Amino acid sequence: MARYKEAAVVVLDVGPHMTNYLPALKRSVFLLAETKIHNHASHEVAVILFGTTETRNEVHSELGPEDEQYKHINTVQPLTCPDMETLGRINNITPGRGVSDHVSALLVGLDLLKKAIEKRYLKGKKRLLLISSFDTEVEELDSDMRNHVAQELLAKDINLEVFGIGDGAPARSDEAAGHRSSNLEGLHELVAQVSGCYKAVPHEVDMIAMFPTRETAGTASNQMLKIGTNCNIEVGVDLSFLLLPGHENRFGLVVCALSC
Repeated sequence: MARYKEAAVVVLDVGPHMTNYLPALKRSVFLLAETKIHNHASHEVAVILFGTTETRNEVHSELGPEDEQYKHINTVQPLTCPDMETLGRINNITPGRGVSDHVSALLVGLDLLKKAIEKRYLKGKKRLLLISSFDTEVEELDSDMRNHVAQELLAKDINLEVFGIGDGAPARSDEAAGHRSSNLEGLHELVAQVSGCYKAVPHEVDMIAMFPTRETAGTASNQMLKIGTNCNIEVGVDLSFLLLPGHENRFGLVVCALSC
């Protein structure tokens, strides 16, 4: 019998307009991946960035390097069980200078998840998490494209979760507010078609707690610390400080037992 798995593809906007939000969003994604490591070892996570300076994704590669579609989208973490390298990749995310096309990024994320489902049997929840302020001008998510995406999501039983960063807080400009309103109109219709969910995330504190507490509760890793040849100390190492922004050279250490 196949082992239960959850596959989550995080599609995160890192364009220039996201710079102020990025530290809190990185922490949220970091904690999501960290919790999978500690509490759900069979779960898989992928991270796709859009608005990046560079382009590195399978859809663009298949079309050819000269193609202008699906640019400024970078798959930094393939869909696999996360590990310490995954946490490092998330911690190393920096703002990009590219165009933030959330529609193309959504399609790249959907393509990645579809291919994984078709290649290997994934029993459990499949999640596609789209995170952006959605306040830049992109090509409209028209009804034909929306219906196509909805059919693909429903056919593969993929749960769409959209997070509107800064939605509910003052917009950075009237133009940005207009773009957000237009972009969210199409996304709300898509979410309704597939029984997905939309969450407005107006403030930094909401961004850090974007995922449920049960998804981000930290857990220490038990290790054996040897001192000399006859002294062993069982310790719990809290990895949550190891790679978090601003704590790269720190870690938490809790002594659990002493045996000499």
